[in-house]
Amino acid sequence: PERLPPDFLDTIGVIYAKLNRADLYPEMRATFDAAATRYPTDPRMHLYRGHALAAVGERSKALESYDAAVRLAAGEKHKGVAATADAARKKLRN
Repeated sequence: PERLPPDFLDTIGVIYAKLNRADLYPEMRATFDAAATRYPTDPRMHLYRGHALAAVGERSKALESYDAAVRLAAGEKHKGVAATADAARKKLRN
């Protein structure tokens, strides 16, 4: 993932999320751990990392990732990312 552009990683994240397969979440986590390191200001990387962390039971780390996604998604360009991360964050807190 360190050589893949952010838009391509975004597509991969959508695919992982839509597949919703428990056996792929550890792989998704590894992919988006690296992606969030490579692109620390891209909220999409933190959103998908949060999804993977939540799926493997790492609730507090998932909340941190969702918080980062919301914080970084300020503005119109990533409005959907902010809304999705906020909804996921609220779901985890309940």
